[in-house]
Amino acid sequence: MKKKTKPVSTYRIAITGTSRGIGEQLVKQFTADPACERIYCLSRHHNNLKGNSLLANKCIFVHLDLLEPASINQQIDNSVLANERQLNFLINNAGLLRNQSVDDQTIKEAMNMFAVNYFSPIELINRLAGQMCQKGPRHIVNIGSMAGVQGSLKFPGLVHYGASKSAISTATEILAEELKEQQISVNCLALGAVKTDMFARAFPEGEAHTDTKTIAEHIYSFVIQGWRVANGKIFPISLSTP
Repeated sequence: MKKKTKPVSTYRIAITGTSRGIGEQLVKQFTADPACERIYCLSRHHNNLKGNSLLANKCIFVHLDLLEPASINQQIDNSVLANERQLNFLINNAGLLRNQSVDDQTIKEAMNMFAVNYFSPIELINRLAGQMCQKGPRHIVNIGSMAGVQGSLKFPGLVHYGASKSAISTATEILAEELKEQQISVNCLALGAVKTDMFARAFPEGEAHTDTKTIAEHIYSFVIQGWRVANGKIFPISLSTP
């Protein structure tokens, strides 16, 4: 039986893809929480956040290129995050989406989606799991997609995107078992359509009914509390059915 972990008064978190959209809103959510002590913002760009003086006391900006999963360790080694040993939470939020038929998409474009959506998150988990705190909650949340959930509504043009998101969902289930002895919970939130720039580019005529602030509020709550009741689970988060 998994040993119950007592909550701590403060916590530290790392979040990928914080330059805009859901990631940017997540940083704002955690910044507003008095218990949040430090936020590692992992992204290639930080322009929107760096201009916000309210985030300065909690945020540490780390340049991370998820298109280069083989160099994740080196990128972390070259940052202040390399010295962190008290992480409580990791959110693999960054994603890459392209709506393009499989016969029009190059292998390079497909590999880029797998690099950002699957290989880099796995490398980050592999690296940062050992830097998590020894006391207090430890929760890794992967942001998946309904495109990678079996039986959900599918759309043409999302072969590689859906496959990469399906991969991170399956990996979540297995990693939860691998990290169980370290008392690290691993879960996945499979999101439906959200009003982001990435969604608008992929589906110019499409309509998303959920905004980034609303979905960030849900992710925030799940990261903080979800480890108490779930491990190795994929939760569909969508207003549409199936």
